[in-house]
Amino acid sequence: MEVALKLKTPCEVVEANAGFHQEVQLNHIGENTSEEELCWGVDSTVRVPPSSETVAELVILEEQFRRDFRIENRMSGKILVTVTNLKLNNSLVTVIEGNIADIIRGMSNYAAKGFTIDGNIVKYETKGTCIFRYGVEQKVKINETAIRSYYK
Repeated sequence: MEVALKLKTPCEVVEANAGFHQEVQLNHIGENTSEEELCWGVDSTVRVPPSSETVAELVILEEQFRRDFRIENRMSGKILVTVTNLKLNNSLVTVIEGNIADIIRGMSNYAAKGFTIDGNIVKYETKGTCIFRYGVEQKVKINETAIRSYYK
């Protein structure tokens, strides 16, 4: 079974930085981490006076946004499941066809695996935490120091 979950990024993240996508997609049931990294740069001309040393620093001010989420997933209807043996070159083991609720009900310990069944509807819960860290401001800090000359 392939399940995908799309999470919209918070407005604060999208407004603060145009480099982020507006949604994050998770394609794996189980623990899933999705990271996106942005590189910062600045295009500035720094003039260095004679007999001096200049250090330019790019300072990024960041904010963090953290939210927990809980989603109740519901499935119903007929499905076709093909079971294959990976060790024997994906040879066919069996085909199961039927109502998803009846198939899940036939699993041993389906409740321990997180499923609940209400009539012909199978439910399971997805929980997680989204953490966004994003840059909101950049500054260029310049420090100049005179170099002592020993050749006077």
